[in-house]
Amino acid sequence: MNIRRGLFRLWLVFAAAFAGLVAFVRYGRIARQFEILDMIAKHPLPAGYVADRPPDPWGEVWSALGLALGVPAAVFVSGVALLWVLRGFRKV
Repeated sequence: MNIRRGLFRLWLVFAAAFAGLVAFVRYGRIARQFEILDMIAKHPLPAGYVADRPPDPWGEVWSALGLALGVPAAVFVSGVALLWVLRGFRKV
């Protein structure tokens, strides 16, 4: 039985599931940002009006991507460090 291989496969499954969950949760917000941006492009605001905060859909995409990849990467590094520490307690 290979513990490292099993843990890696478990991490792979959970990382893919987490990335899918992030995509599912963030999709609505990102889609709305693109719709608002499209609406503003088709129907600009009248002269003198300024939007409080213009939509930034690509910022939302990068934020979701950072979350979807960053959390699994941090878990992976923590797991590797934990295995390294536990390997130090093995009898020679």
